[in-house]
Parts: sequence; structure tokens; C-alpha cells
Amino acid sequence: MKTIRMMVILAAALSLVACQGGKKDAPPETNVAPTLTSTVWQWVEFTNPVEQFELSDPQNYLVHFQQDGSLNVLADCNRGMGEYSDDQGALSVGPIAATRALCPGDSKGEDFIKYLGVGARYFFQDGDLFIDLMADGGTMRFSAFTGGMPE
Repeated sequence: MKTIRMMVILAAALSLVACQGGKKDAPPETNVAPTLTSTVWQWVEFTNPVEQFELSDPQNYLVHFQQDGSLNVLADCNRGMGEYSDDQGALSVGPIAATRALCPGDSKGEDFIKYLGVGARYFFQDGDLFIDLMADGGTMRFSAFTGGMPE
């Protein structure tokens, strides 16, 4: 009787090991939620009550929110810097001091700086950053930029 019981226990143990099939533990998930300061953001889309457009060259419209409350921007052919404050999704961007080079006629550089200056709230959806402008002025959508801020 003891022999049969031992064989049943051994068979159960072996079947449990066999069910593992050599699987290794899954690596821990590295899907970290984005933050305002976690990356350089490229402007990819704008929507307001009267217009909607996608940027054909989003790599020319970058913003990097620094942890110290400063920000750097690339606004087409111009560069700028300023300060911002973040209070749990409420966003306030101070004046952005930028170079004033004349960009091509289809540039959105001035709009980019203007829209950032009237940002009121931000949130994340599917890894993208959205900035809602004051007074239903529209929404800017940003995606993570894989490169760094140009020197």
C-alpha cells in the first residue's frame, strides 16, 4: 500500500514538472507609465473646434520638460527655453524666449510656441502626451521622440 501511495505521489510530482515544459518565469513588465519629464516629446497633431491637422515633420517641433521646472523647445528652425509648473495635471508655461529666425512659409513654429504658452492641462493616453489649451482652444498631441534634444 505504501508503495502504491509513493508511486502516485511521484507520478503527480513528475506530471507537475512535465507541465512546466521548460518555461522560464516571464520577465517583469517594464511598461512604465510616461511622465511629463520622462522623454523629449514631438508634436504630432493638433485639434480644435475649427481645424485638425497632423504635422508632416514632427521631429521639428520638440519640447523637453525638465525636472527643475525649465523647458527647452525646438520650434521648426527656432530654439527656445522657458519655465513651466505642473500641479497634478494642471500645466502652466511661462513665456518662452526663442530665436526669431524666419522659417519656411508652412512652418508651425510660432503656433507651437503660442499653443504651449496657453496649455492648461495635460494627460497621457496610449503612451502619448495630450495638452489641452485654455478656453477649449484645442488639444496638442505629442509622442515620445526617440532621439534627444538637438544641441
